[in-house]
Amino acid sequence: MGQLDLFLDAPVHLLAAMRLLERLDLEGCRRELALQRRVLPGADPDPSGLEGAASWLESRLPGPACSAPEYGAAGLLLCRELIAGHAEALRGLGEGTRRGVARTLAGWALGRARGEGLGERSEVVDGLPWAVFHLFAGRPGAALGPLLERALGGGGGSGAWLALGDALRAQGRREEALAAYREGAGLDPGLTAWRPAEPLVEELRRGFETDPLFGGSWWVVGAYLEGDLPRYRRAPPALRAARWQRFAALRADGAPAPVVFFGGLLLSEQGTSLPDEQLEAVRRVLQGLHPAAFALHRQALAEGGPPLPARPESGLP
Repeated sequence: MGQLDLFLDAPVHLLAAMRLLERLDLEGCRRELALQRRVLPGADPDPSGLEGAASWLESRLPGPACSAPEYGAAGLLLCRELIAGHAEALRGLGEGTRRGVARTLAGWALGRARGEGLGERSEVVDGLPWAVFHLFAGRPGAALGPLLERALGGGGGSGAWLALGDALRAQGRREEALAAYREGAGLDPGLTAWRPAEPLVEELRRGFETDPLFGGSWWVVGAYLEGDLPRYRRAPPALRAARWQRFAALRADGAPAPVVFFGGLLLSEQGTSLPDEQLEAVRRVLQGLHPAAFALHRQALAEGGPPLPARPESGLP
């Protein structure tokens, strides 16, 4: 339990300071803390942790002179840090307080976008739409549509897939969320674009760290082949064509071997109905990238395995 989680029995000025911090009224927060020190000097709990959090937030908040894109990029990074709680200055804040600050900041960011005429489907940073702020505002349903469009349209990259997973998870659609996480992690095994809220993703990555076949960035391939991540669903022609183009682009751009391998898995799956010439080309590439992983994949294909599941209404692969 964090130090400030104990404030339920704290003096009134300290509680008022916490509420003002959640609303990002940092001046008001400091005013209440000054009153707290004057009325109850040396009282426990010590308000210095709250003062440190206010100073840290003030140094990280995007300024009013920032353009909407600058404001959005800085605000998104800060929201993610608040939810993760990794910053030393935030260690004493309870999760509820950190989420309250993130909600306020997300509302401000969405307001800035609207004020400058930017639609929630337009990009804020790294292929993510402005609607991603709805995740931090506690409205995952409002984030879902724009994130799904970005992810399926190929314009959002790994971050859009991983954020989409968080939106689906928040709505209780865990199997679909895992399919979205699978896609995002396949493109970005280091999870640098977005840190998923689903603990299983990080557990899988750590679990494969010392695996002789699937250590390091190969963990997503291993998790898929071993059944820890959902199997690809039967792909319609348009999605197959898009995946073929993505696979070719990954190779042409010199993407890391695990990313290229993962990009070829859907194309190589049984029942995807890829033309024979393209199918053989994909499988030659996979075999060259990781012969042992490809052998496991071919073994599953030879054994038939379960049929590819139908696609859900969301259209996720």
